[in-house]
Amino acid sequence: MAKFKKFALLQFSILVILLSCCFQINCNNQYKTKEERKEYQSTQDRCPGRYCGRLYENGLVVNSHCGACNSGDQTDGWVCLPCSMIPSSYEWCYLVFVLLFAILLNGSIIVVTSKKKRDVVYLLVSCFFETIIAYILTLISFNPKGSLSVYCCGVSRFSDWFPSFYNPPNFHCMSENVYP
Repeated sequence: MAKFKKFALLQFSILVILLSCCFQINCNNQYKTKEERKEYQSTQDRCPGRYCGRLYENGLVVNSHCGACNSGDQTDGWVCLPCSMIPSSYEWCYLVFVLLFAILLNGSIIVVTSKKKRDVVYLLVSCFFETIIAYILTLISFNPKGSLSVYCCGVSRFSDWFPSFYNPPNFHCMSENVYP
C-alpha cells in the first residue's frame, strides 16, 4: 500500500504541474489579409447568432444558408473558416496533460488491481504503448488528416465553451468551437 501512496502522490504532483501550465488558452483565428476579410463580409449578409456561418471551401461559399460549422471550422459571423492557428505552448501542454492523465489513470488501476506483482511491469509497459498509439492515431484522424500537424480554433470568449446557450431561436448552430 505504501507503493500505491507514493505512486498516487507522484500522479497528483504531475497533474498539478500540468494544470498550472495549462491554465490559460488563447488562440484566435484571423484572416490572412484585411482585404480578404472585407471581401467575405461584402458579398454575404451576417448570419444570426454568434456561432452560425455558411460552409466555405476553396474560396467559394458551398451553402448560402446559415447553419452550424463543421468540426475544425469556426465562424466569423459570415462564413465557416478552417481553424488555422498553430497551438501555443498552453494548448500543447493541455494535449500532453490529457495523454499523461490517461497513462497515469490506467497505470494506477493496474498497480492496485494486479494480483501478480511480477506482471505489473509488463502491464504498465503495455498500457504506456497502447495509450501512445491511440493518441497518435487520434492526432492523425484530425484535420489535416494523415498528418501529425494540429491546428486550433482557440478560445476568445467564455461563450466559446457553451455555444448551445447562444443559439438564435430559429437556427440551431451548435457545433464544436473549442478545437481540438
